[in-house]
Amino acid sequence: MALKRIKREFEEIEKNQPPNYSVSLFNNEDFYQWKAIIVGSEESFYKGGRFVLQINISKKYPFKPPKIRFLTEIYHPNIKSFGQLYFNEITDQWSPALEISKILAIICQLLSNPDPDSPLVPEIAKIYKSNNQLFIQTAQKCVRKYAN
Repeated sequence: MALKRIKREFEEIEKNQPPNYSVSLFNNEDFYQWKAIIVGSEESFYKGGRFVLQINISKKYPFKPPKIRFLTEIYHPNIKSFGQLYFNEITDQWSPALEISKILAIICQLLSNPDPDSPLVPEIAKIYKSNNQLFIQTAQKCVRKYAN
């Protein structure tokens, strides 16, 4: 059941080609290991950046959420330096009704609107709140260095 749904979701994303992300398989035959590329939107601090994410899908999907992490370095209050990210939809509020495309859309939204009130990196959240210009400069510097 999991593999059938995973293949369907993968094919839907490929067919519809969202404007700000794409997916591929890490290994041409393993549908449980995806790679996503998210492009920072024009409205975000990460404009023009190309961020690579690894998506590991459990054989118990959709009853267990996928594990997602950034492989590209990013300066963000909700993403740790080794790529771990946290938001309710992939943890506390996971629902089998959610699809990976929705999760990727939420991650794109998180790039445009960081949540400094629920940070994984409190130091970055503090800078985001107290010195937004420094946050923007540092985020853009990181984009230029790692996400081009």
